[in-house]
Amino acid sequence: MFDADKSGSINFDEFCGLWGFLAAWRSLFDRFDADRSGYISLSEYSHALTAFGYRLSSTFVNLLYRTYEKRGDDSMSFDLFVQSCIVLKRMTDVFKRYDDDRDGYITLSFEEFLTGEFSPFFGFSFVGEGKRGYG
Repeated sequence: MFDADKSGSINFDEFCGLWGFLAAWRSLFDRFDADRSGYISLSEYSHALTAFGYRLSSTFVNLLYRTYEKRGDDSMSFDLFVQSCIVLKRMTDVFKRYDDDRDGYITLSFEEFLTGEFSPFFGFSFVGEGKRGYG
């Protein structure tokens, strides 16, 4: 992502870009860490997603939170907060490409679903670079 020249490492300018990216995420994390615990609770996470413009059911927010909150004690770490938000944003962007009329619904065939852009989000891919199955 920050290895712009695809050299396999990042130079100083690329590192500065990475540092800025992480600093921006840290600022967001701190903004929603209302109790200043150093972790994001489910309630704080829900508020963050709402502030980002998502209108998701509490059931789905809970599912997403529990997927990334690894400790099991209602405390999501900074790195997992960033990861969950980036994955949700990527999924949103892919979904929008299929939601032509912007009504929040898409129609895909089963094969489009399995071979399309959604498959990486579920831990498998049937297309690309000779890989099949779980990746």
